[in-house]
Amino acid sequence: MITIPQARRVAGAAALILALTSLTACANPVEQLTQGAIEGLIEQQTGGNIDLDNGGMSITTEDGSTVDFGGSAGLPDDWPGLPVPNGEVIASVVSDGTYSLTIHTSESEMQGLISSLQAEGFEITDTMNIGELNTTMLESTNYRVSVAWFADEDAGQLQYVVITRS
Repeated sequence: MITIPQARRVAGAAALILALTSLTACANPVEQLTQGAIEGLIEQQTGGNIDLDNGGMSITTEDGSTVDFGGSAGLPDDWPGLPVPNGEVIASVVSDGTYSLTIHTSESEMQGLISSLQAEGFEITDTMNIGELNTTMLESTNYRVSVAWFADEDAGQLQYVVITRS
């Protein structure tokens, strides 16, 4: 599992990596050398495997947890088959039966996701609305889910967390 200090180091390194790799549109030896050195530094700090690709970053830790940012982010291969709203997945995390997606999408997609989950037997257990932040907690026999959405200039960002019940 990725710890808070590791996550902070990774986030800082991710910003550095994305800045460095965006300096040039095509690969060159200096960029490849820099990318390899930065990957090695992050791997050393986190104990995980780092892959920089498509303007994004993927991290796989020794325990099998994964974190994907940017162009590397997408629906995890072992996603539990629950509905997913339309939109751009900008980050995904999988760790020990917990899945988290950050998706750039609309409020109507968030509402559609909640309706779809209810149609699959999920019950709403709690809601919270603070300004532009709307959060809904749902549960089923097999999962606990949190759906949080907040508005930004374009549409909004949805944080979708699925926890597998033991």
